[in-house]
Amino acid sequence: APEATIRAIEKGLPTGRVQTVLFSEAASYWSKKDPYSALAWANGLPAGEAKGRAMRAVFSGWSEVDVKAAAAEATRLPTGPVKTAALQGVARRYAAADPFSAVLWMQGLPVGREQYEAWQEMARGGFMDYFNKQSPSTTLGSATQLMNSLSDEYRKGYLAHMVAGIVGRADPDQARAWVMDLP
Repeated sequence: APEATIRAIEKGLPTGRVQTVLFSEAASYWSKKDPYSALAWANGLPAGEAKGRAMRAVFSGWSEVDVKAAAAEATRLPTGPVKTAALQGVARRYAAADPFSAVLWMQGLPVGREQYEAWQEMARGGFMDYFNKQSPSTTLGSATQLMNSLSDEYRKGYLAHMVAGIVGRADPDQARAWVMDLP
């Protein structure tokens, strides 16, 4: 049981990097089975790196089984480092599973650090995970739709650059033509 694993880590290891990493792994596993219990445990940790990593792991694991519920719960947390960690845990998985809903969710976050951190996680990995599974034609069509849903020109440019690179590795001519047709 995850609770027993957590207790063993707490009792058997001194506070530090190894304990923090093991907490994160256990929290991720636990959150896939019982996200609210995992969340309550992680939220009860003292402020610091272990809590931030555990919260991120809880929301990342939870997002694997129910990304919309994890996203909704993350947005309800009080503003601060714990919420930022939770949003990061959700953002990558959300973008990889459903980039269109993820963008709507991200744009609904308050402008500032929360939205920025969510975008960074989506851009650094989630979109790439999604687009790397698609054919070049599907990627370009999806990217065009996704870019049209973005309200920020910087984000549109970033996405265009990333997609051109992904498609360019498979079909440079198609990527070049797509870029030339961008507004």
